[in-house]
Amino acid sequence: MAKKPIGKVAYSIKMGPETAYLLNLTDTLSVGDKVTFDGWQEGSSIVVENLSQKHKRVTTAMPGNADIIVSSSIFIPIGSSI
Repeated sequence: MAKKPIGKVAYSIKMGPETAYLLNLTDTLSVGDKVTFDGWQEGSSIVVENLSQKHKRVTTAMPGNADIIVSSSIFIPIGSSI
């Protein structure tokens, strides 16, 4: 059964081997959570390792804007639900 989306990807910024994604969250997101995005194969996910909100590193982001940093070349489409 699919889980309810907790937000959308607003944009991305490539930073060398890493990419930062700005998320518009409608629910909380925490470091260690497994997440998947629209368009990914069923069963595919990443674990949130770096999470920032209001320019500070946090362990749990509240609804609103938050950033995650992905260190692999995984494609996350802009506008996709998380």
